[in-house]
Amino acid sequence: MYAMKCDRCGSYFDSNKLKIKGGNCSVESFGHISVKGERNHCRNYDLCDDCVVDFFRWVNDPGVLRR
Repeated sequence: MYAMKCDRCGSYFDSNKLKIKGGNCSVESFGHISVKGERNHCRNYDLCDDCVVDFFRWVNDPGVLRR
């Protein structure tokens, strides 16, 4: 079993259950966010399902998620 810790809220989870609707990602889980920073260095974040929902609410597009 592979356990992850959410980089936002700190809860532990095994995997993301939420999926993204449409496009090429319709069967893929969503829970990793990559952020490009200074000098194009990337930083990756793991998010639990609750924080994924909060993220899509923040970007004002919660309709792309399905359970």
